[in-house]
This record gives sequence, structure tokens and C-alpha cells, in this order.
Amino acid sequence: MTPPPLPPGARPSWPHLAGSTALACAAGFIAVWLPWFAAGARKNMIDGMRPESLLFLLLSGFLGGLTFPRNAWIIGPATMAAFPVIALAEVILDPKTHNLLPLEFIIYGLMALPGLLGALGGRALRRPNDKAGR
Repeated sequence: MTPPPLPPGARPSWPHLAGSTALACAAGFIAVWLPWFAAGARKNMIDGMRPESLLFLLLSGFLGGLTFPRNAWIIGPATMAAFPVIALAEVILDPKTHNLLPLEFIIYGLMALPGLLGALGGRALRRPNDKAGR
């Protein structure tokens, strides 16, 4: 039995959600990496994080919420989702690193707040003009 066809112009929700989340992850990674790279810092990205990164995370979330208002609650935190995955990969490769991994995850959660606030702001700005975004 096949599922009913989608109305014209409608997208399947899971591929749409996966794509928007992947874009938010990439944008969040670039938002942290770009200021670090431009400053020429010698430490890793998180230890050498620049204040501009928080502004870029807010902007990434805002653009994600404006573009994908239906997924704003997922896009916001997804701006920082790459960093816990990277930390876990580093722990798997070298278990002596990341001694404070639970604390690191809490910090990543706090650093996801600018992206979440930006995504909700973008969603709020788009919502009056777009009835389909609800």
C-alpha cells in the first residue's frame, strides 16, 4: 500500500527536516570556525572561540528560522550540534582527551542558545507573512 500523494508544492517532512538540520549544523560550524580562522588562533576552535562567533550563531539561527520557520525549534540547537559529535569522535580516537566531557556538553548546550533565539526570531518575523510556515 502506497502513501497518499502530497499536494502540489508540498514537501515530505522528514527529508525537509533532515536537510534544514544539516544546513544549520554546517552554518553553525562555519559560524564558529570562520572568526577563529580569521584571527589566526593557535588553539582549537572552541578554546580559541571569538565573541563574533556568538553573533554569527545568532545570525545562522535567524536565517534558518526565516527560511524554515516550521523547524525553528530544531534548527536553533542544531547550529551547535556538530561540536558534541566532534568531541565524541575525539574521545573515541583518544580516550585521554576531553576529561570534562559532561561539562563540555553543558557548555555546548548554552552555546546553542544564540542559535535558538535567532531561529525563533526569524520564525516570528516570517510567521505573519507565511501561513504555511506554522
